[in-house]
Amino acid sequence: LVVVPASGVSQADEGATDSHPGLLDRVQAYIDERKPLGTRVSCEMVPLTDVNIETTLGIRPGAAPGLVNERATERLRQFFNPIDGGAAGTGQDFGSVVTTYDIAGLLYSLDDVTRVTDVRLMFQDGVVRTSITAPEGGLLMLNRCTVTIQGARS
Repeated sequence: LVVVPASGVSQADEGATDSHPGLLDRVQAYIDERKPLGTRVSCEMVPLTDVNIETTLGIRPGAAPGLVNERATERLRQFFNPIDGGAAGTGQDFGSVVTTYDIAGLLYSLDDVTRVTDVRLMFQDGVVRTSITAPEGGLLMLNRCTVTIQGARS
């Protein structure tokens, strides 16, 4: 049994299992009480890989930069949610791939965004990549997200 967190839990900030002390033990105990005799069930936390994103957005004249920034950050966090994120909103696939084009399209679809001029995807090592792949059987989790808003052009 693979345990997937209901919301993004950054390993860099909290640690997947440290953020829920005893979670795997509680899940295992719950399953053990209900499984058929002779059945073995092993619980483990899904491997989570932290992703950092930096992006720059252009906005429409009269748009509120703070609101656009908030919506962009929320959209990115929702996209990386393991349960109801992903492109279809039905959760991420294990071992999924995310590209700069995926992120640019996601952000460009926001109201008041007129340009996505820069998308930088990085693991914890800080090396910029055009795509990031979760390990086999693992999921990508958004760790750090920096959205820069450029003023509207006339």
